[in-house]
Amino acid sequence: MKKNVHDIENILNSLDGMQRAEAKPFFTTRVLARLDKETESSWLPVRKPVLIIAVLSCFFVMNVYLIVQQVKQTKTATASETSSLQSFANEYHLNSNNNY
Repeated sequence: MKKNVHDIENILNSLDGMQRAEAKPFFTTRVLARLDKETESSWLPVRKPVLIIAVLSCFFVMNVYLIVQQVKQTKTATASETSSLQSFANEYHLNSNNNY
């Protein structure tokens, strides 16, 4: 118990020589200027419209290409399904209209 009291006394005595922290001159001015600079710039780089147009064009071209490929695959799959069904019907003579 005496050790705890002695430790607490040492800690409190070490705080006696502390002084108030002071900022460098013009610190608040620098911080405010940096904050104003950050609010002026936006997340979109407006200064480089060529880059924005190029990226958007690439995305557009890729989307068109993928849509065309998807349509081709769908047409091919439909044609192959039709031919598969036709061959199945021909093999089992399901395409005749004979009523028994």
